[in-house]
Amino acid sequence: MSVNEILRHIVAERIIAVVRCTTATEAGATIEAMVAGGARTLEITTTTPDWEQLISDTSRRFPHLCVGVGTALESEDVQRAATAGGRFAASPVYDPPLMALAAEQGLLRMPGGATPTELFRAWRDGCELLKLFPTPPDPLPLLRALRGPLPALPIAPSGGITDTTAPALLAAGAIALNVGSWLTHASDGTSLGQAATTERTIRLRSAVHLNTP
Repeated sequence: MSVNEILRHIVAERIIAVVRCTTATEAGATIEAMVAGGARTLEITTTTPDWEQLISDTSRRFPHLCVGVGTALESEDVQRAATAGGRFAASPVYDPPLMALAAEQGLLRMPGGATPTELFRAWRDGCELLKLFPTPPDPLPLLRALRGPLPALPIAPSGGITDTTAPALLAAGAIALNVGSWLTHASDGTSLGQAATTERTIRLRSAVHLNTP
C-alpha cells in the first residue's frame, strides 16, 4: 500500500484500535478480539512485548488490515516496524528526524502534539495524520478552536474516547480516532477480556459509521 492508500484506508475506517498490553499473549488475544469486532486498523505499541513479531504475524494473518507501530520514539522502532510489514508510525511526540525516517521507509506518519504550534509544524513538514495528545478531558472546545484557524489539519485525537464520545469528535472535525484503553480495560484498569473487547469494538464501529457522513 502507498502512503496515500494507507491514509484513505484510515480515514474511511475512522478508528485506529490501539493495542497496548503487558504480555505478548494478552496482546495476541486482544488483536483477535478487535479483529472479530470489525477493527481494520491496528496500532501495536512499542511498550507491548514482542511488538515487532505481533506486527509481522498480524499483517500476514490478516492482509486486509492496516497495522502500524505506536509509541515510536527511536529510529530503530521505525526501521523494525517497516521490516515487520507495518504501514504507519505513530508517536506521542513530534520528532522531525524520526518522522523523516518513517517517510523514507514508506510509512504514514502520525506524530503527536498538544498545541497549535506543534501540530502545525508537523503538518507543514508533511505528516499525514496528527495525533492530538494528550487529549484533554473535554476535547471538543480545543478541537473546534484548532479547526477554526487551521481547518486543514488532519487531527486524530487520542485518549479517553468511547462509543458515546466518538461521533461528536468526528462531527467537530477529527479525521480519525485513536482508541485504546476503552476497548481493552475497565475503568479500574482491569482487563475486559476478549468477549468484552469484541463487543466494544462492534459498538464503537456502529456509533462511528452510523453517526458520521
